[in-house]
Amino acid sequence: MKSLLPHLYNGHNCFFITFRLADSLPQSVIAELKNKLQEEVKLIDEKDQIKKRIIIDELKIKHFKKYEHQLDSKPYGDCVLKNIEIAQILYDKILSYHGKYYKLHCFCIMPNHVHILLSILDDSEIVKLDKWLQLIKGGSAFLINKALNRTGKLWATESFDRYIRNEEHFYNSYNYTLNNPRLAKLSKIHLQKPFIWKADENE
Repeated sequence: MKSLLPHLYNGHNCFFITFRLADSLPQSVIAELKNKLQEEVKLIDEKDQIKKRIIIDELKIKHFKKYEHQLDSKPYGDCVLKNIEIAQILYDKILSYHGKYYKLHCFCIMPNHVHILLSILDDSEIVKLDKWLQLIKGGSAFLINKALNRTGKLWATESFDRYIRNEEHFYNSYNYTLNNPRLAKLSKIHLQKPFIWKADENE
C-alpha cells in the first residue's frame, strides 16, 4: 500500500471521527458509561494541568472503547445503516465534501455508527471540524428520514474525535476503520461499497 500519511506536524489537521445513530445505545448504558468516566476523572491526583489533561485524554480513549464494544457486540435500535440504500445516501453525502472541506483517507458505515479518517485541507479551517460534521449529519438525516418515511432525530448529538498524533496512530486508525466490519462479524457485503471507502482504491 502506498503511503497515505498526510503532513501531520503542521498543526493538528488529521482526525479520526466516530458518530452514531441516536437510538444506537440505551439511555441506561450511556448514563452508566458517562458516570464511570466522571468517577475516574475525579480520582486523578495530578496537580500539573498538562499531565492531568493527558491522563484525561487517555481515559476518554478507554471510555470510547467501551462505547465501541457496546455498538459492535450489542446492536441496539433500528440499525438503519445496515440497509444498503440508506448506507448509499450517507456514503454519497460524506464523499460530497471530499476535496472541498476535507481530504478523506477512509471511512466505514456500520449498522449503527460511522468511522471517518480525514484531514482538513486548510489549517485555518480546523476550528470548523464540527461544522463539516454537522453538514454530513444534517444533510444525511434529512435524506435518510425522507427515504424511510419517518421523522425525528436520526443522529446522536455527541461525536468522538481524536487528532492523529503520529504515523503509527494514523495507520492504527486507518486499519481499525477498514477492519471494523470484519471484527464485528458483519457479512461480506459490509466490506465493500457503500459501506467502505478508502483513498488508495478510489483515487
